[in-house]
Amino acid sequence: MLISGFVDGRLIYIIRFPFSYREFAAHLKSKLDKFYGGTHQTGRYLRSAEFNYKHYHDCPDLSIVYLDSGALDDYPHKLSEEFKKFVVAKHHGRSR
Repeated sequence: MLISGFVDGRLIYIIRFPFSYREFAAHLKSKLDKFYGGTHQTGRYLRSAEFNYKHYHDCPDLSIVYLDSGALDDYPHKLSEEFKKFVVAKHHGRSR
């Protein structure tokens, strides 16, 4: 899974982790189960299954592919402080 984050058209980060990561996959499965009510319906598709970094932040295979550290400070109200700390920590030594 590759997740990119943009603010005002500026690429801020790219995060990579396996799509099969259990917490992330379980979250998506619960969204699908809720949407379909346990039975897939032909022609009906879940177009938007939102998630956030809390669904993958503990993944041991997560890596920060790209981070524009300066942009984190340029947009103080666009990214949460908690997310900024997460991405910086993973980028500096704790990512693959």
